[in-house]
Amino acid sequence: MIWPLLSTVVLIAPPDASGAAGRAGPAWEKGARCVLQAPLGVSEKPGPKSKKRRLKPGAELQIVGVNKGFVETTTADIAGFAKAGELTRACKRIEPGGPATLTSPVTEAPPPPPAELATPTPSTPQASPPPPAAATSPSETLPPETAATSPAPAPVPAAPPATTLNPPPPVAVPPESQAAPAPTKATVKTKVAVMAVRGSAGIPAELIESLTNLIPQTLDDLGPFKGISSSDIQQMLAMESMKQALGCDSNSATCLAEIGGAIGADYMITGSCLLVSANYLLQFQLMNIAESRVETRVTREYAGGAKGLLDEVRVVTKLLVRDLLAAKSGTLALAASEEGATIKIDGAIVGVSPLAAFSVPGGMHTLEVEKEGFVRFTRDVEIRTNQQLEVGVLLLPSAEFKKKYTATASFWRTLSYAGLGAGAVGLAAGAALFGMSRSQAKSLRADILAYNAPDHSRTADEEARLAERVKGVARLDALSMTSVVVGLVATAVAAGLFFGGDDPHRFEIIATPEAVTP
Repeated sequence: MIWPLLSTVVLIAPPDASGAAGRAGPAWEKGARCVLQAPLGVSEKPGPKSKKRRLKPGAELQIVGVNKGFVETTTADIAGFAKAGELTRACKRIEPGGPATLTSPVTEAPPPPPAELATPTPSTPQASPPPPAAATSPSETLPPETAATSPAPAPVPAAPPATTLNPPPPVAVPPESQAAPAPTKATVKTKVAVMAVRGSAGIPAELIESLTNLIPQTLDDLGPFKGISSSDIQQMLAMESMKQALGCDSNSATCLAEIGGAIGADYMITGSCLLVSANYLLQFQLMNIAESRVETRVTREYAGGAKGLLDEVRVVTKLLVRDLLAAKSGTLALAASEEGATIKIDGAIVGVSPLAAFSVPGGMHTLEVEKEGFVRFTRDVEIRTNQQLEVGVLLLPSAEFKKKYTATASFWRTLSYAGLGAGAVGLAAGAALFGMSRSQAKSLRADILAYNAPDHSRTADEEARLAERVKGVARLDALSMTSVVVGLVATAVAAGLFFGGDDPHRFEIIATPEAVTP
């Protein structure tokens, strides 16, 4: 059986590039991070002919995969491949403990002038530097670890009166120490408050509590949502005091909307789990807090154990926010190095490579690409609303598959070489026989002309010899034609085996991440 031809997207960097990179800095390993000090071009696939996009200085990159000569990188917006040597020259490594958030490509501002050149005039009162931008909501404040490491603004000492012609330029924060950017519209998550699930008699309180805690976890896993659990609500608002202060019934839509608005939520999920005979009846609803109305209702009946009930609540949660997810979807463009690989999103099969760009609900998802004989590719990807994420996937063969592939491909490649040799011999033999036939035919033609001359005395023996020579020339012509045909067929078969078969050296250019140096 002839193996089908598979396209190869892994290329080797020129020796000078990889060698220079190896002398310029340490090896890049998976998980390393760096900040661009100079512009860098990244391509959709590893290779010189792939379309490139240019990243500006200041972009923070994370290494997610490496192969000989190329490093697969990702930023907050772009994922692609860069030559290892170019990356080493353009990117400054971030040592462990540095900033953990990938930032979008930015342009570094010039360094500030010396402090003595920025003295205010006597007529202008000296004002202390403004504090960092205040957060407008709890969700926009910096993480505790970032706030803890950010230095507080030092007070500006009083300076003697002086006259300056130009005001001082603004102080630029270097990318390494720059605070996390404020969330943009594309990354702001929809807050969904989850009220405690009401359980009927006969259902353990621990099970009801587990169901309540499972809903915000499921929302967080979907990506575009931030689940606010019932315990969080109680801690933030002191629920009972809030209901009394509002003077409303906790079961009414108006009261729930007021409570949800007070905690800054966009939507609220309420529901109950009832035990009817031996079956569980799940009744849940999603409320739009801004409009004080119910968006979606889901009712499902389940007969089974507690584990299955947890899975059923996960399904109910996804059904409640299904329409919201559809409005926040983006597209994923996947370029896999192998054809026929199975592509999964969050464990569900979405297609087989090569696959055109497809729509994916917004938020974080787990991308898996697998094929028999290859190491499974897994990565967490973030899909942004109305945006396309391009991901290049390099599948690495297992040792056993690589050995079997190389042996089979070598056999067919050797057979193609043998066919090319046989074809060349056949064509050469056909050409030689044709030359002999033409030479004998020319001599025979001259003898026949002499035999037919009027003054030539003809004999029966001479006529028989001429007839035998005619047959000999005909045999040479037939052998020549047969040799040429056999040579052409052998050459055609050999060419098909060579160009249509697998390259036995295909996987020799793929190395393990530990063995790759920039």
